[in-house]
Amino acid sequence: MLKARKALNEMAAGQRLHLIVTDPGANKDIPAFCKMTGNSLVETSEANGKIHFILEKGASNA
Repeated sequence: MLKARKALNEMAAGQRLHLIVTDPGANKDIPAFCKMTGNSLVETSEANGKIHFILEKGASNA
């Protein structure tokens, strides 16, 4: 989460971040993080034991 927050802070509104995680708890954590920080969760998928999230930077500072 800290790395995602740092990356989003360095991005412009509307840019997208692709996260790849292995922790199944991220299925709850990432959507909550997006809601809390004003970013959008665009897509979620799973492949080969990894969970992929596409986040879009919101207008507010994440």
